Amino acid sequence: MSGTRERRAVELGVLLLALLVLISIQQLPVTVHSTPRVLHVPQEYSTIQAAIDAASPGDTVLVDSGMYGGNLTITKSLNLTGVSASTTIIDAGGLAPDINITATSNVVVSGFTIKNPGGFASEVIVASSSTVTISDNVVQTGSTYGTYLNNSQLVTVRNNQFSGNSYGVVVQGGHSNIIHQNNMTTTVQVAIYNSTGNIISDNVLRQGQTGIDLRDGSTGNVVARNTIANETLRGLSLQNSYNNTILENNIEFNKQSSTTIGIYFQTARGNRLYYNNIRNNTIQFFPTSVPGDIAGNTWNDGGGSPRGNFWVDYKGQDDGSNGRVAGDGIGDSLIPHPCPSGGPPCWSSGLCPNATVCPPGVDDYALVQPFVLPPVKLTASASPLSGYAPLLVSFKANASEGAPPYTYSWDFGDGAVAQQQNTTHTYPLKGSYVASVRVTDSVGTNQTDSIAVTVLARYGSLVLHVQDQTQKPVGGANVTTIAQPSGQSRLAQRTNPQGIAAWVNLTPGNYSFQVSSPGFEPATKSVVVVFNQTTNAQVTLVTPATQSGFPVLMTVGLGLVVVLGILAGFFLRRRSRRKKPGDMSVSGSGKAALRKGAGFSPREI
Repeated sequence: MSGTRERRAVELGVLLLALLVLISIQQLPVTVHSTPRVLHVPQEYSTIQAAIDAASPGDTVLVDSGMYGGNLTITKSLNLTGVSASTTIIDAGGLAPDINITATSNVVVSGFTIKNPGGFASEVIVASSSTVTISDNVVQTGSTYGTYLNNSQLVTVRNNQFSGNSYGVVVQGGHSNIIHQNNMTTTVQVAIYNSTGNIISDNVLRQGQTGIDLRDGSTGNVVARNTIANETLRGLSLQNSYNNTILENNIEFNKQSSTTIGIYFQTARGNRLYYNNIRNNTIQFFPTSVPGDIAGNTWNDGGGSPRGNFWVDYKGQDDGSNGRVAGDGIGDSLIPHPCPSGGPPCWSSGLCPNATVCPPGVDDYALVQPFVLPPVKLTASASPLSGYAPLLVSFKANASEGAPPYTYSWDFGDGAVAQQQNTTHTYPLKGSYVASVRVTDSVGTNQTDSIAVTVLARYGSLVLHVQDQTQKPVGGANVTTIAQPSGQSRLAQRTNPQGIAAWVNLTPGNYSFQVSSPGFEPATKSVVVVFNQTTNAQVTLVTPATQSGFPVLMTVGLGLVVVLGILAGFFLRRRSRRKKPGDMSVSGSGKAALRKGAGFSPREI
């Protein structure tokens, strides 16, 4: 009997353990594939979003030719690739954004025609993300933004065609993004708002209102080798923006009206402009603040023999007057240009009606011939492009063609210089810096290249995911801090449709959030934001009739009730089989007497 009881106890224990294992299996995470896969649309998945949802980080979603719906959401690392931009089309039907990349990194989107989002939506949104590439796409038709980068970094927008949008590419906040080799015919082609360390290079920007617009505290950006032409309002506009470098651009034929301006400055200081061809604009340069927007900027390369910009209406001579060297390609008379001596005034004629007594002009080293890229070629690179102070950056320069051997000269933008081809430099303080390198070949031909470096203070980032008890995202939830580190302002944000609220540049420390949404009980969440890291946290909202974790507890409770019921029934049946009719009322002493009288030993009982 003892062995039987032990065996039955083991069986019951195994039953209980199996029940608990089944409950635990329901809570296991989805398996992540270790080897990147290629998911085919529509062969394997009928929609692009279905393939994105099924993909694991690092996978490629390959989309065949056809027309596909928009409102795609990407919150994981993956490659979204169309077989051809001419035949693989994402069309949001005028209802929503086409592609929304949020709170992630290492995403590539290429090879699509992307069109027809909602009226104020964007064709491509990159929000609170890093290391994203948008390349080789056709982005068209009628949205507010072609591509909108919000609080993101290290995003590359390259070799795309933009048309029909109010804005081609907009960068809002964030830093260290690259806009390169795009062709745009939009109303405003590139707009940089309150963002640092971006590079806008080698783009063709035509037939809109404004080519490039830097404003609202945009600093340390590089604008290089762009063609900005045939605009109706302004070619290049800087408003409340500082310490940017503008070089080797063609700003030309912006003369669609009597007030069209080639270069427009409004409260712009500390910027450097050189090697630009400024020609055939109705108004070549218009500063709204005199003399701040003139004397507050530098219009040459800062070299030992400074060289400035080419102005098509410059009438001075390279004759050695003014104590300079004749024949060096730099104008010596009628300087500075464009005002006072070089043709029409550079600002309102009311300020300088006779062009005789005017505030100082801008370019003391005007070029007498258009700037042409020299035969020596130079490519500069740096790593990392951004990081936290003190930041150690490795710089490399590579020259070719021309007449070797070459000599190199670095200016790191903070007063430090170096002469090596490849070198390192530590930036000790927060700031936006433009590092430049000049290469000179054996016959004296030189070329420059520039790199934007952003040095950040010691901040952290936070991505908060809000979901319901079924793990579905809760969009529109109100997320606010009820406690935050000293010196950090209060945070308040509503979650996006994917249930995400995200912040960058947060003071490290302890945060406490209150999260609320109609139909759910309010919840609180404590989060520790760590320096130089992105913290991911999750909040689960529950309905008033349900408490978080209740389904699992109820299942366990029911399982225990069942097990206890089985045990109770087992022992009751054994007890009923032992008893004879009429013995239910026998006392303990009477039972002992019966056992003794019947001749049973205690062991047999």
